Amino acid sequence: MKLNVPNLVIDYDRHGNVRYYYRYQKSDGRRKKIRLRGKYDSPEFWRSYNEAKGNPITSHSGTVAWFVTQYLDSTEFKTKVKSKTGIKARRNILNKFCEEHGDKPFKKLTAQNLRNIRDITAGPNLETPHAWNNLKKALSAVFEYAVEHDLVTANPVKAVKKLPTNNPDGHHTWSQEEVERFRDRHPIGSRQRLALEITLNLGQRRSDVVTIGRQHIRDGFVYIRQQKTKAELIVPMTRQLKECLPQAGDLTLLITEWGKPFTAAGFGNFFRKACDDAGLPNCSAHGLRKACATALAEAGATSKEIMSVGGWKNLQDVQIYIEKAEQKRLAERAISKFEREQK
Repeated sequence: MKLNVPNLVIDYDRHGNVRYYYRYQKSDGRRKKIRLRGKYDSPEFWRSYNEAKGNPITSHSGTVAWFVTQYLDSTEFKTKVKSKTGIKARRNILNKFCEEHGDKPFKKLTAQNLRNIRDITAGPNLETPHAWNNLKKALSAVFEYAVEHDLVTANPVKAVKKLPTNNPDGHHTWSQEEVERFRDRHPIGSRQRLALEITLNLGQRRSDVVTIGRQHIRDGFVYIRQQKTKAELIVPMTRQLKECLPQAGDLTLLITEWGKPFTAAGFGNFFRKACDDAGLPNCSAHGLRKACATALAEAGATSKEIMSVGGWKNLQDVQIYIEKAEQKRLAERAISKFEREQK
Protein backbone atom coordinates (compact mmCIF):
# COMPACT_ATOMS: atom_id res chain seq x y z
CA MET A 1 0.00 0.00 0.00
CA LYS A 2 1.36 3.42 -0.95
CA LEU A 3 -0.08 6.70 0.30
CA ASN A 4 0.75 10.11 -1.18
CA VAL A 5 1.78 11.73 2.13
CA PRO A 6 5.27 13.29 2.38
CA ASN A 7 7.71 11.46 4.68
CA LEU A 8 5.07 8.89 5.65
CA VAL A 9 6.42 5.35 6.03
CA ILE A 10 4.24 2.28 6.32
CA ASP A 11 5.49 -0.79 8.15
CA TYR A 12 4.06 -3.93 9.74
CA ASP A 13 4.68 -5.59 13.06
CA ARG A 14 5.27 -9.33 13.45
CA HIS A 15 1.52 -9.93 13.61
CA GLY A 16 0.92 -8.19 10.32
CA ASN A 17 -0.63 -5.06 11.86
CA VAL A 18 0.04 -1.85 9.93
CA ARG A 19 2.18 0.83 11.55
CA TYR A 20 2.63 4.42 10.37
CA TYR A 21 5.80 6.45 10.87
CA TYR A 22 7.04 9.92 10.06
CA ARG A 23 10.60 9.79 8.71
CA TYR A 24 13.00 12.70 9.07
CA GLN A 25 16.69 13.24 8.50
CA LYS A 26 19.06 14.09 11.33
CA SER A 27 21.86 16.64 11.10
CA ASP A 28 24.43 13.86 10.62
CA GLY A 29 22.54 12.55 7.58
CA ARG A 30 21.02 9.50 9.24
CA ARG A 31 17.27 8.93 9.07
CA LYS A 32 14.98 8.42 12.04
CA LYS A 33 11.34 7.38 12.29
CA ILE A 34 8.63 8.50 14.69
CA ARG A 35 5.65 6.27 15.32
CA LEU A 36 2.35 7.97 14.47
CA ARG A 37 -0.80 7.44 16.54
CA GLY A 38 -4.26 6.46 15.34
CA LYS A 39 -5.63 4.91 12.18
CA TYR A 40 -4.76 6.44 8.84
CA ASP A 41 -6.78 9.57 8.00
CA SER A 42 -8.28 9.79 11.49
CA PRO A 43 -8.09 13.11 13.44
CA GLU A 44 -5.64 11.52 15.87
CA PHE A 45 -3.44 10.41 12.95
CA TRP A 46 -3.27 13.90 11.44
CA ARG A 47 -2.59 15.54 14.80
CA SER A 48 0.27 13.10 15.32
CA TYR A 49 1.54 13.63 11.78
CA ASN A 50 1.49 17.42 12.03
CA GLU A 51 3.26 17.34 15.40
CA ALA A 52 6.00 15.16 13.96
CA LYS A 53 6.25 17.30 10.85
CA GLY A 54 6.57 20.50 12.84
CA ASN A 55 9.07 19.24 15.42
CA PRO A 56 10.04 15.61 14.93
CA ILE A 57 12.02 15.23 18.15
CA THR A 58 9.46 16.67 20.57
CA SER A 59 6.18 15.21 19.44
CA HIS A 60 5.30 12.43 21.87
CA SER A 61 4.48 12.69 25.55
CA GLY A 62 6.84 10.57 27.62
CA THR A 63 9.80 10.76 25.24
CA VAL A 64 13.16 12.24 26.16
CA ALA A 65 12.52 15.21 23.89
CA TRP A 66 9.10 15.85 25.41
CA PHE A 67 10.61 16.04 28.90
CA VAL A 68 13.44 18.26 27.66
CA THR A 69 10.91 20.58 26.05
CA GLN A 70 8.92 20.81 29.29
CA TYR A 71 12.11 21.77 31.12
CA LEU A 72 13.26 24.34 28.53
CA ASP A 73 9.83 25.99 28.63
CA SER A 74 9.75 26.02 32.44
CA THR A 75 10.18 28.86 34.89
CA GLU A 76 12.97 26.87 36.56
CA PHE A 77 15.09 26.94 33.43
CA LYS A 78 14.44 30.60 32.75
CA THR A 79 15.26 31.67 36.30
CA LYS A 80 18.10 29.35 37.26
CA VAL A 81 20.07 29.68 34.01
CA LYS A 82 20.28 33.45 33.82
CA SER A 83 22.97 34.44 31.34
CA LYS A 84 22.29 34.49 27.61
CA THR A 85 25.40 32.45 26.91
CA GLY A 86 24.42 29.90 29.57
CA ILE A 87 20.91 29.58 28.16
CA LYS A 88 22.22 29.13 24.63
CA ALA A 89 24.80 26.56 25.72
CA ARG A 90 22.26 24.56 27.75
CA ARG A 91 19.78 24.54 24.86
CA ASN A 92 22.45 23.44 22.38
CA ILE A 93 23.58 20.58 24.61
CA LEU A 94 20.05 19.28 25.17
CA ASN A 95 18.93 19.75 21.57
CA LYS A 96 21.95 17.82 20.34
CA PHE A 97 21.15 15.06 22.83
CA CYS A 98 17.56 14.96 21.58
CA GLU A 99 18.70 14.56 17.99
CA GLU A 100 20.14 11.21 19.01
CA HIS A 101 17.85 10.09 21.83
CA GLY A 102 14.77 12.34 21.64
CA ASP A 103 12.32 9.67 20.50
CA LYS A 104 13.26 7.23 23.28
CA PRO A 105 11.14 6.81 26.44
CA PHE A 106 12.37 9.14 29.15
CA LYS A 107 12.00 6.49 31.85
CA LYS A 108 14.46 4.26 29.97
CA LEU A 109 17.25 6.68 30.87
CA THR A 110 18.47 4.51 33.74
CA ALA A 111 21.86 4.91 35.39
CA GLN A 112 23.22 1.99 33.35
CA ASN A 113 21.98 3.46 30.07
CA LEU A 114 23.42 6.82 31.03
CA ARG A 115 26.79 5.19 31.70
CA ASN A 116 26.71 3.78 28.17
CA ILE A 117 25.87 7.24 26.83
CA ARG A 118 28.71 8.68 28.94
CA ASP A 119 31.25 6.28 27.45
CA ILE A 120 30.14 7.09 23.90
CA THR A 121 30.05 10.84 24.55
CA ALA A 122 33.51 10.93 26.14
CA GLY A 123 35.06 8.78 23.42
CA PRO A 124 36.79 5.39 23.63
CA ASN A 125 39.95 6.94 25.09
CA LEU A 126 38.22 9.69 27.09
CA GLU A 127 39.18 12.27 24.48
CA THR A 128 36.26 14.56 25.37
CA PRO A 129 35.44 14.21 29.09
CA HIS A 130 34.08 17.75 29.20
CA ALA A 131 31.39 16.77 26.69
CA TRP A 132 29.97 14.24 29.15
CA ASN A 133 30.42 16.48 32.18
CA ASN A 134 28.48 19.27 30.49
CA LEU A 135 25.78 16.84 29.34
CA LYS A 136 25.53 15.36 32.85
CA LYS A 137 24.92 18.81 34.31
CA ALA A 138 22.23 19.58 31.74
CA LEU A 139 20.45 16.22 32.05
CA SER A 140 20.55 16.38 35.83
CA ALA A 141 18.71 19.71 35.68
CA VAL A 142 16.03 18.13 33.46
CA PHE A 143 15.57 15.24 35.89
CA GLU A 144 15.44 17.56 38.90
CA TYR A 145 12.65 19.44 37.18
CA ALA A 146 10.87 16.16 36.40
CA VAL A 147 11.18 14.94 40.01
CA GLU A 148 9.89 18.22 41.40
CA HIS A 149 6.83 18.03 39.15
CA ASP A 150 6.16 14.34 39.92
CA LEU A 151 6.96 13.23 36.39
CA VAL A 152 9.56 10.74 37.65
CA THR A 153 10.52 9.54 41.12
CA ALA A 154 14.32 9.84 41.04
CA ASN A 155 17.25 11.44 39.25
CA PRO A 156 19.47 8.63 37.88
CA VAL A 157 22.07 11.11 36.61
CA LYS A 158 23.34 11.51 40.18
CA ALA A 159 24.50 7.89 40.12
CA VAL A 160 26.77 8.52 37.10
CA LYS A 161 29.99 10.26 38.07
CA LYS A 162 31.76 13.10 36.33
CA LEU A 163 34.86 12.18 34.40
CA PRO A 164 38.34 13.40 35.34
CA THR A 165 39.92 15.81 32.89
CA ASN A 166 43.48 16.46 31.84
CA ASN A 167 43.08 19.99 33.16
CA PRO A 168 41.19 19.82 36.47
CA ASP A 169 42.06 23.42 37.30
CA GLY A 170 40.38 24.71 34.15
CA HIS A 171 41.84 27.60 32.17
CA HIS A 172 45.52 28.33 32.64
CA THR A 173 46.20 31.12 35.14
CA TRP A 174 48.51 33.76 33.70
CA SER A 175 51.84 34.32 35.42
CA GLN A 176 53.21 37.84 35.85
CA GLU A 177 55.88 36.98 33.27
CA GLU A 178 53.19 36.09 30.73
CA VAL A 179 51.34 39.33 31.43
CA GLU A 180 54.54 41.32 30.81
CA ARG A 181 55.22 39.37 27.63
CA PHE A 182 51.76 40.27 26.34
CA ARG A 183 52.32 43.93 27.26
CA ASP A 184 55.63 43.96 25.40
CA ARG A 185 53.96 42.61 22.25
CA HIS A 186 50.88 44.85 22.48
CA PRO A 187 51.77 48.38 23.66
CA ILE A 188 49.45 51.01 25.10
CA GLY A 189 47.24 52.38 22.33
CA SER A 190 46.39 48.97 20.87
CA ARG A 191 43.01 47.31 21.24
CA GLN A 192 44.77 44.17 22.44
CA ARG A 193 46.45 45.99 25.33
CA LEU A 194 43.19 47.66 26.31
CA ALA A 195 41.50 44.23 26.36
CA LEU A 196 44.19 42.84 28.63
CA GLU A 197 44.06 45.70 31.13
CA ILE A 198 40.25 45.72 31.35
CA THR A 199 40.05 41.97 31.89
CA LEU A 200 43.02 41.70 34.25
CA ASN A 201 42.41 44.78 36.39
CA LEU A 202 38.64 44.37 36.72
CA GLY A 203 38.64 40.56 36.96
CA GLN A 204 35.52 40.16 34.85
CA ARG A 205 34.26 37.54 32.42
CA ARG A 206 34.42 38.28 28.71
CA SER A 207 30.62 38.62 28.56
CA ASP A 208 30.96 41.61 30.92
CA VAL A 209 34.19 42.99 29.48
CA VAL A 210 32.56 43.61 26.08
CA THR A 211 29.67 45.63 27.59
CA ILE A 212 31.66 48.13 29.69
CA GLY A 213 31.57 51.67 28.29
CA ARG A 214 32.46 55.18 29.40
CA GLN A 215 28.94 55.60 30.79
CA HIS A 216 29.88 53.00 33.40
CA ILE A 217 32.87 54.99 34.67
CA ARG A 218 32.35 57.62 37.35
CA ASP A 219 34.80 59.20 39.78
CA GLY A 220 37.46 56.58 39.17
CA PHE A 221 35.13 53.61 39.60
CA VAL A 222 33.64 51.19 37.09
CA TYR A 223 29.99 50.26 37.70
CA ILE A 224 29.32 46.73 36.44
CA ARG A 225 26.19 44.60 36.27
CA GLN A 226 27.34 41.07 35.55
CA GLN A 227 25.57 39.26 32.73
CA LYS A 228 25.77 35.81 34.31
CA THR A 229 24.88 36.52 37.93
CA LYS A 230 23.16 39.94 37.63
CA ALA A 231 25.40 41.08 40.51
CA GLU A 232 26.06 44.81 40.66
CA LEU A 233 29.70 45.70 41.35
CA ILE A 234 31.60 48.94 41.86
CA VAL A 235 35.30 48.39 41.16
CA PRO A 236 38.01 51.09 41.36
CA MET A 237 40.19 51.58 38.29
CA THR A 238 43.90 50.85 38.51
CA ARG A 239 46.68 52.99 37.12
CA GLN A 240 47.31 50.48 34.30
CA LEU A 241 43.70 50.65 33.17
CA LYS A 242 43.54 54.46 33.30
CA GLU A 243 46.60 54.70 31.06
CA CYS A 244 44.74 52.85 28.30
CA LEU A 245 41.44 54.76 28.41
CA PRO A 246 42.32 57.61 25.98
CA GLN A 247 42.30 55.11 23.10
CA ALA A 248 39.09 53.37 24.22
CA GLY A 249 35.65 53.57 22.62
CA ASP A 250 32.60 55.29 24.06
CA LEU A 251 29.49 53.12 24.52
CA THR A 252 31.82 50.15 24.76
CA LEU A 253 35.48 50.62 25.59
CA LEU A 254 36.38 47.68 23.36
CA ILE A 255 35.42 47.94 19.70
CA THR A 256 36.20 45.88 16.63
CA GLU A 257 38.35 47.10 13.75
CA TRP A 258 35.08 48.20 12.12
CA GLY A 259 34.14 50.34 15.11
CA LYS A 260 31.42 47.99 16.39
CA PRO A 261 30.99 46.42 19.85
CA PHE A 262 32.36 42.91 20.30
CA THR A 263 30.18 39.92 20.97
CA ALA A 264 31.47 37.66 23.73
CA ALA A 265 32.40 34.99 21.18
CA GLY A 266 33.98 37.53 18.84
CA PHE A 267 36.05 38.93 21.68
CA GLY A 268 37.20 35.42 22.56
CA ASN A 269 38.46 34.89 19.01
CA PHE A 270 40.09 38.34 18.94
CA PHE A 271 41.91 37.76 22.21
CA ARG A 272 42.91 34.24 21.23
CA LYS A 273 44.79 35.67 18.24
CA ALA A 274 46.35 38.38 20.42
CA CYS A 275 47.70 35.70 22.77
CA ASP A 276 49.02 33.64 19.87
CA ASP A 277 50.75 36.72 18.42
CA ALA A 278 52.46 37.21 21.79
CA GLY A 279 53.62 33.58 21.83
CA LEU A 280 51.21 32.61 24.61
CA PRO A 281 49.22 29.64 23.23
CA ASN A 282 48.16 28.43 26.70
CA CYS A 283 46.74 31.78 27.79
CA SER A 284 43.15 32.98 27.42
CA ALA A 285 40.84 35.77 28.50
CA HIS A 286 39.31 33.68 31.28
CA GLY A 287 42.78 32.91 32.57
CA LEU A 288 43.19 36.65 33.21
CA ARG A 289 40.21 36.60 35.56
CA LYS A 290 42.01 33.90 37.53
CA ALA A 291 45.24 35.90 37.36
CA CYS A 292 43.40 38.86 38.90
CA ALA A 293 42.25 36.70 41.82
CA THR A 294 45.76 35.30 42.22
CA ALA A 295 47.36 38.77 42.27
CA LEU A 296 44.83 39.99 44.82
CA ALA A 297 45.47 36.97 47.04
CA GLU A 298 49.24 37.40 46.82
CA ALA A 299 48.78 41.07 47.79
CA GLY A 300 47.09 39.87 50.98
CA ALA A 301 43.44 40.50 50.04
CA THR A 302 40.87 38.54 52.04
CA SER A 303 38.40 36.17 50.43
CA LYS A 304 35.56 38.70 50.71
CA GLU A 305 37.74 41.43 49.23
CA ILE A 306 38.55 39.24 46.22
CA MET A 307 34.88 38.32 45.83
CA SER A 308 33.93 42.01 45.81
CA VAL A 309 36.16 42.65 42.78
CA GLY A 310 35.31 39.71 40.52
CA GLY A 311 31.79 39.03 41.73
CA TRP A 312 32.51 35.46 42.85
CA LYS A 313 29.56 34.14 44.87
CA ASN A 314 31.10 31.35 46.93
CA LEU A 315 33.98 31.52 49.36
CA GLN A 316 35.32 28.23 48.04
CA ASP A 317 35.65 29.80 44.58
CA VAL A 318 38.34 32.19 45.83
CA GLN A 319 39.74 30.23 48.76
CA ILE A 320 41.96 28.23 46.43
CA TYR A 321 43.75 31.43 45.36
CA ILE A 322 44.28 32.47 48.97
CA GLU A 323 45.59 29.04 49.92
CA LYS A 324 48.07 29.04 47.05
CA ALA A 325 49.26 32.53 47.94
CA GLU A 326 49.60 31.55 51.59
CA GLN A 327 51.53 28.41 50.63
CA LYS A 328 53.92 30.56 48.62
CA ARG A 329 54.47 32.98 51.51
CA LEU A 330 54.98 30.16 54.00
CA ALA A 331 57.41 28.39 51.69
CA GLU A 332 59.41 31.61 51.26
CA ARG A 333 59.62 32.05 55.05
CA ALA A 334 60.60 28.41 55.52
CA ILE A 335 63.39 28.54 52.95
CA SER A 336 64.59 31.86 54.37
CA LYS A 337 64.89 30.28 57.82
CA PHE A 338 66.57 27.24 56.32
CA GLU A 339 69.19 29.36 54.52
CA ARG A 340 69.96 31.34 57.69
CA GLU A 341 70.65 28.09 59.51
CA GLN A 342 73.04 26.96 56.77
CA LYS A 343 75.37 29.93 57.21
